[in-house]
Amino acid sequence: MSDSFVTRKSVHINLMKETHAEFRVLSFRKKMSMQSIIEGLVSKLVNGDPMLNKIIDKMAEEKKKSEFRKVTGTDAESVYDILEGLDSLKED
Repeated sequence: MSDSFVTRKSVHINLMKETHAEFRVLSFRKKMSMQSIIEGLVSKLVNGDPMLNKIIDKMAEEKKKSEFRKVTGTDAESVYDILEGLDSLKED
């Protein structure tokens, strides 16, 4: 096999319709394919680009906060259910 042989792997992602449209416009304006932009960004990320790693770290923190809010919301619903149960006990 030659050193120039490159093995590729497919990655399938789903984007929001608006995000996809804006990304397509951006790539067109830069005269690049969407794939080349994603491949370049991921390559820099896995090679330790500090700016991209900082962005990913921020995204991870935002996701943790979002998941915490979801749990908190669910917990709040459970508390309300318990309180409703207690109120009905008082009426008896």
